[in-house]
Amino acid sequence: MFGQQPWYYQSNPYASYQPTQRGPSEEQIAEQRRRSLLAQRARRAQWLPDEVFDEDEDDGWGFGNYGRQASPYAELKRRQELAEQQRRQEALKKLQAIESMRRQEEQRRNEVLLRKQKEEEEAKQEMWAQQRQQALKEQEEQRQRAEQEKLAQSQRKASPTRGSPGAVPIPIHVRRDSPSPARKYPASSPPRASAEPQSQSPKSPKLQKPALTLEEQNEAASRIQQQYRVHASIRALDQAASDFEKLKKAFVYPHIIDFQKPGAPGEHLTAPAYRPPSDFDKEPEDESEETPMDVDGAECKLDFTSTNYPLNSHLEALDKLLMRLDGVESWGQKKIRIKRRGVVKNIEREQAKLERYWRQAWMDYIEKHPLQQEPSAPADDASPMETGDDEPKASEVSRTATPKVPDELRAVPIHIHHQSESENESSGDDLGQDVDAIDEADFEWF
Repeated sequence: MFGQQPWYYQSNPYASYQPTQRGPSEEQIAEQRRRSLLAQRARRAQWLPDEVFDEDEDDGWGFGNYGRQASPYAELKRRQELAEQQRRQEALKKLQAIESMRRQEEQRRNEVLLRKQKEEEEAKQEMWAQQRQQALKEQEEQRQRAEQEKLAQSQRKASPTRGSPGAVPIPIHVRRDSPSPARKYPASSPPRASAEPQSQSPKSPKLQKPALTLEEQNEAASRIQQQYRVHASIRALDQAASDFEKLKKAFVYPHIIDFQKPGAPGEHLTAPAYRPPSDFDKEPEDESEETPMDVDGAECKLDFTSTNYPLNSHLEALDKLLMRLDGVESWGQKKIRIKRRGVVKNIEREQAKLERYWRQAWMDYIEKHPLQQEPSAPADDASPMETGDDEPKASEVSRTATPKVPDELRAVPIHIHHQSESENESSGDDLGQDVDAIDEADFEWF
């Protein structure tokens, strides 16, 4: 039994204990610690060279302890706090200086306002004092005037009749009370001298004109209305003449004119206008020299295109001016009729000049480019052999396009008598006096 392994399981916990090996010696630990401190101080000296450390002082181990290792950072933080505090103090001083300046400015402004209000109040008081003095002065003058009137009346009553011998005026002295102490005159305006001599007669009252009767008032009102209407008509004529001159200055004669193509609705012919407008200033003396009437027919019509817009708009503006002149009443005044007739003549002269301008352009174009007339369809009873050639000659086409007017018809002028309704109403009284003037207002259309 002895000398053999025990049959039971060994349960001793210390049976399997084996001691561990011992660590490095204390000298090695101290050497390692010293080397770590030297490395730490070298790093500190690299960033903080001004710091001085004592070799014999135990700085502690690592950065866990707050000792000499953390003093540079605390100093830096303290310096930053001091700088921040100094900046705050400087900012506070600046704010205080600004606030003091603002208070001084506000105080100065209040003083100026108070001074101004005081000056205004003094000016008002002075003005009121002057007004009171003026009122007192006027009252005193009225009182003196009333006393003079009473004195004059008493003298007239007491004096004998005129023409009687020994009529001598008796002077009457009236005692005047001195003004009250409140009625003192300023130094700048001394009181007036004593009243005028008693012998002077009082001012006679102004004579009032008698009131007008109702008939006279109505007559005056009708005259005023008549003059107002006459002046309004004259102003309207002047305005129309001014507008006409503006239209003439603003209008430029076109160099290209579009005409409706005869026999082709919707198409147009473009004709150049190379003649200067000054050639048409002179009106034709003989009616036979004017453009034939057939030119105004289907062979010569202005087309409504963008090219003709300035010309058409100018003609329309002239027509509107004529309509405006038709609406101007003469109110029985001959000068208004003569002035209106002159403006109408000027406008019609401009219209005739424009008409001659574009008609001459059409005639020049027809001379250079004769119109080609389309062959007409053969009649039912005519045979193809009787129609002649398929295309007519150019001379026949031109004769067909512009038929010749007999000389006896050309010599007869065509007059269209035009007179506004206002002239018909106003010229009834002096019809025999203005026959020649009415003949001059006739409108001649070429």
